[in-house]
Amino acid sequence: MEAFLRRVDKVCDFLTTALLVALACALLLQVVLRNVFSIGPAWLEESARLLHILMVFLALPLLEREKLQVKVDFVVNLLPLAVGNVFRFFSLFATFVFAGFFLYSGWMLTKKTGDMTMSGTGLPNAILLVPVLIGVLLFTLAVFSAALNQLSAMNKKGGSK
Repeated sequence: MEAFLRRVDKVCDFLTTALLVALACALLLQVVLRNVFSIGPAWLEESARLLHILMVFLALPLLEREKLQVKVDFVVNLLPLAVGNVFRFFSLFATFVFAGFFLYSGWMLTKKTGDMTMSGTGLPNAILLVPVLIGVLLFTLAVFSAALNQLSAMNKKGGSK
């Protein structure tokens, strides 16, 4: 699974970078059109929102795997190593459960509203929701892998942080 997740990291890294560039271009175009030509196309506003949401959700697995998520763990770091590792494992487990719930809820939402169209672009909601689900699925796998690694570290005489 680790090799698969490393490949996913590379794909997510490339996609989020491309989405960030596209988002910057869309926003710049939007500002120029509104301020210079007094034109504000709804499709451009919606496209920028779509690019932003996709970028965020495709960055989730990469941020988790690279340990770049904001985590408040100063209290856990004060605990003895074995106790801290147990807290880290249960935190990862709780994150995994939440991600699974989010994935299930997102799937239900996609089934119910995926064929409805977005007002600005006329695209179906599935264009937005399916990549979000893919990002959450990859995030869930990344958290599952981290939990397994933490469990493995705990089994090695207390392990390491």
